[in-house]
Formats: sequence, C-alpha cells, structure tokens
Amino acid sequence: MMEKLKIAAGFSTNGPQGAGLQAIVDEYNKWLTANNKTAEGYLPVEIEWLAGGYNTNTLTSKLQAKDTKTFWNLIVNYPAAASAILQNRMGLPVSEDEYSKFGIASSFAGVNDTIAGNFKKEKIVVPMSRSSEMIAVAKPLVGKLLDAVIKKGFKKGEGESAKLVDAYIAYYNKAENKAEKDAIDKKWGDQANVSKENLASFINFTIDDSIFNSYEKLINFAIAAKMLFPKDGNNYILGFDSLPNAINIMSASLSGGDATKGYITPNTEEVRTGGWDYKKFLKDPNSPEYKLFQKITELILKGIENKAIWIGGSGAYGSNTLVSYQLAMSMGSTAGFSHTFVGDNDFGYVLKENNETIDTKGLFRIDVKGSKNLFGLWKAINNKTDDYVLPENVNGKRFTFPVDQAKADKIKALKGHYVVSSEIAKPIDGDASHVMLKTGNGGKVEVKVAIDTTVEIGDLFRGSVSNAPEGIKFYVLSNTDAFERQNLSSQPGYVNFNDADWIGVPSQYNEQDPKHAVFEQGPSLIGIHANEKEDEATKLFISWVMKEQLPSITITRKQGSKTTTENYSNVTPLDAFNLFGGYISPTEAFFKHSPEDAEIKKLSLGNQVAYKAFKKTVDDSNWIVASDVASTNSDPLRQAITSAGKSAMSNATNGTVVTFNDFLTTIKNSFSVE
Repeated sequence: MMEKLKIAAGFSTNGPQGAGLQAIVDEYNKWLTANNKTAEGYLPVEIEWLAGGYNTNTLTSKLQAKDTKTFWNLIVNYPAAASAILQNRMGLPVSEDEYSKFGIASSFAGVNDTIAGNFKKEKIVVPMSRSSEMIAVAKPLVGKLLDAVIKKGFKKGEGESAKLVDAYIAYYNKAENKAEKDAIDKKWGDQANVSKENLASFINFTIDDSIFNSYEKLINFAIAAKMLFPKDGNNYILGFDSLPNAINIMSASLSGGDATKGYITPNTEEVRTGGWDYKKFLKDPNSPEYKLFQKITELILKGIENKAIWIGGSGAYGSNTLVSYQLAMSMGSTAGFSHTFVGDNDFGYVLKENNETIDTKGLFRIDVKGSKNLFGLWKAINNKTDDYVLPENVNGKRFTFPVDQAKADKIKALKGHYVVSSEIAKPIDGDASHVMLKTGNGGKVEVKVAIDTTVEIGDLFRGSVSNAPEGIKFYVLSNTDAFERQNLSSQPGYVNFNDADWIGVPSQYNEQDPKHAVFEQGPSLIGIHANEKEDEATKLFISWVMKEQLPSITITRKQGSKTTTENYSNVTPLDAFNLFGGYISPTEAFFKHSPEDAEIKKLSLGNQVAYKAFKKTVDDSNWIVASDVASTNSDPLRQAITSAGKSAMSNATNGTVVTFNDFLTTIKNSFSVE
C-alpha cells in the first residue's frame, strides 16, 4: 500500500472550510496520479478530521504520548499550535528560499518571528487564511444615539468627515422606518435628563466619523450614549466578542508595532515560555509592560463601569443581541458576518401566553424518529437536532450523546414536548410543578408555566448547549403548544440586512498613537517532522497549495438536502480554499486588487472590511497587523482576560466598581507563569 501524508484539521466536514479543504486535497491527489508525481517524491494526502475546531488538546496528547504511528504530517491550525510542536522538537520548517517563493504579503510573512520557542526564526508556519475584526452597526439605533448626543449641544462634523454619522441619523429618522423607530424607542425607553456638562466629562471632541477610529473616542461616546438611555440594564452600546483582540490592537498601536514595547515582550531569559515575558504586565507595577496594560484596561473598565460595554467570548456573541436592538454596535470576527442581521429565513419564537419573545439558546424539543437514535433533541437556536443513544453507540460521533435505556424510555414518551434550560427558566421555591420562564427583552418578563414531573432530566442535555454554564438544568414543559414560530425579518424591532452596516474596528487607542493596527487571525499550514521521505513530500504539498495554478476547480458543499457548488478558474489551491471558505488569502497577488475589483466585490461585506484594512497594512507603513504571541500560553491568557472582563461586567450590573487591581487579580486566579 502506498504511503500517505496525513493532514489534521478541525473544520466541520459539511462546513465551507471543510468542503474547501477536501476539494483541494482531492484535486491534489488527482494531479499527483495524472502526472506520475510520486516519482518526484510527492505522496498522496488524506485528511483526519478533528473534533473541537482549533482546540489543540488532541495535538498535545499525541505529542506527550510520542505517538509516531498515528501522528500527522501537517496540521491546519493557528500559529500557537506550532509552539507546542516546537517544544517537542517536532517542527518541520520550509527553507527560507522556498518560503520567499510563496508570495506571502509582507504584513503576514513575519508570523514565525513571534512563535514562542522559535529562537532560530525558522519558517515553521506558512500563513494560509486570514480574517479580521469588524463593527456590525445597527444603523437606526446608532443613528438615534448619535442624534441624541448631538442635540445636547455637541458639535457635529460636516461633509466628508461625517458621512457615516449623517447616514445613520438619517436612517433613524426616515419616515418609512417609523415602525422600526417605534420598536427601538420602546426598547430603549425615554431619554434621561442629563446635562451637557455631565456628558462633557466624556465628549470633548467633534461628533464625526473619527469616533469609529479610536477606542478612546468610541468608548467615551458609548458612555455618554448610555447615560442618556440608562433605563434597561440589558441594553448596551458597544459589544466586544473578543476583549483580548481589542487589547492586542491597542497594544500594537501604542507601541508602534515594536514587540519590545508591548505588554508581552520578548525576553530570551524566559526559556520556559519560549522567550516571551508573561510576568511583568501582571506583577511589576514599575515596568512599561504593566503601565501599558493598565492604560488600555482602565479605558475598557470605564466603559464597563458605566454599563455601556458588553463583554462576550467563550461562545457568547454580540450579534445575538445586536439583531434585536439590545446592542448598538458589535465588534467581532469578519467571519461572523452572516449572523449580524436576520435573513429572510430566520425565525424566532414567542410564548403564546404573552406574545413575548423567548431566548432560543434555552429552547429545545423532544423528537422521536428513525432507528439510529433513542430520541433526538431539537435546538431552536440553530434548528438542528442532536442524537441521544445508548452509551456504547456514541463512538465519538459529533452531536451524539449518551443516555441509559430506562431514562430514554420515559423521555420518548414525551415526544413533541418543549424543553427549557435554566438559562431561561428558574425553579420556584415550594412548587416543583412549575418554573418561571424568562421572556421579553432581556428576559425581564417572567411567566409561570407548568412542567412535566414524570422524569427528572437534570443536566442530561448539557452536551447540546455550547459552553453550557455550571449547574445547568433542563425542564420539560407540560404544554406542547406553548410557542409560536415567527419570521423575524417581517417583524419590526429586528435588524434586517438593510438595517445593518459593517465597518472596521478602531485601529488605535487614540489618534496620537504612532501606528494604526489591524487584528489578524486565522489558520496556517504547520508542518510536523516524521521521516526524510514524508518530510520532503509534506513540503512539496505545501508548495503545491501555495503556488500551483489550477486551470479550474469545483468545490461542492452538502448540507442535508442542500448542495452549494462553486467553480473557480485560474486560481491557486490556496485562493480557491479561501474564496469558498470565507477567508482572505495573505498573499501579494491577492492584495494587488483594488477594493473595487470584481474579485473583491465577490467577498462577503465582512470580508471586504477585512480586505480594505489588511490592504492598508500592505500598502502603507503607518498601518501594521496585530496578533497574539504564538504561544501555548496565549489561549489560557485569552480565557483569563475574557473571564475578568465578564466578571467586571457582572459586577457593574450589581453596582460594584472593578478596579484595575481587581481585574489583574481575576486574571491571576486562573493564569500564571512562574
């Protein structure tokens, strides 16, 4: 049997990235056979699909077990995965000469310089796909807020300097938007009686489009806007899906892109962390690293304290509340573009008893059909059904979870009954047959509903909930007709495509920063050492992906009964993958296009935002890319910062002010490097 190279990838096989990767591997294998390339050292390739996306747990386990028999030759992952590979001396670099022939744009070519443990600056990582951050704007709501601030007597910019400001205000005030306007006004309540003098503590600048360019201006505007509309604590002005990304952008802009002046700095003495200092910004108040991190964090904490900023992450996305006008602006990945508005086929659910909306993250239904599962659990949040089977039948299948036969028999008897989780329902003391269901804006309208008590569900369905909170419980409702499905796009009070706009996130802490920074993220090709023959074949495959010109390639994605097919001509495998998968190719050739070229206009509006921002980093030396340090410490630190941000937001809701020292303490409770 002919030897094969193994690529590990965490993409969903029926997602666009999974379909794209499979297509280029199939094309490569056909090319190899048709041209007898095995005689030149090429080997066929197969993909091993990993659970958990970019999670590196499987990689780490194989490295620690020194598993050479089932290990891979290549992994598609973030650069931080390369640090783990290097720690185990398993890195497979390509030569400097070959790397230079890949045509990687200068903004992205230096990725290997920040990989922890890569002291020789070898080309371990080959950038494959990139996305960035954007602001999804609920135009009429932002227009309302801008209009209110300006009418307090603050100066507005004119002409080209305020194109966005004028457009958003005009959209809010359009006569044909009256139903939408009324719905927004109802959700946000009456304007508070706040003096201009109080607002001036935060607004000391002209209201023009520059407020979207710096975090300092945008956060201060958000605070002023929230002061004017404080009624509903569940409504926020500005959302951060990734607080660490924003911190990294500000660190890069303030430091001018000089790694020695950021909050995590290179230090060859820190061998255990691959040559990066993770201590000073947390523990040394006299260090520049600490002072920089404090400056950035205190700006964010000011917005949180004033209940203007929402912090997401760990599976929570601002788009979920943006689309119902509970959030005015959501900063998140350009890859999440399709989630920032309600489409023609997007549906929600209302409780018939009071005609109030229900948060679909906590709504499910018991479904019994087919022979492969004991029962299914339908999820309202994505209209998909998970399978519940006997433990011996799980076999690592995705969206499949175990249940014992006795409990399954009782649950199957409740076919068609809705299930709600404790995220949207709470028990009633002394009443085991009812729960209080949270409905309406922010779940503030509570309704008493009857539950079935023939079976105790407990936390059985926690596997069906992304990032399920500790202690989650599930309750079966007695009424099988409790909810009504509604088309959201036809309802006022939801952000449709025309109600949204997509712009770049701020590129600076403030306008005095020496550089503008654009956050870059996305998977790369990372080679793993095996043996001489496979190593050479792995490098040949990487070169084929980056350089081969394909006359044509067809990529097909199947989603149940739906099939999507795209044909591409005269493209590299890299570009075909990225065009289908929704990424930007980090190459010089790709960035030769004007943003107005047809090739770029084919991108989603989110990716067009990313392209325009990245192109500035390629064409203008005043613009740079920002990213995480590629280290095994990066993900734990991101999680710790996210937790600290969420904790600060929770405290603000309860009226508790979180100081910078409090924020640091929360980080250090879960992250430390000795």
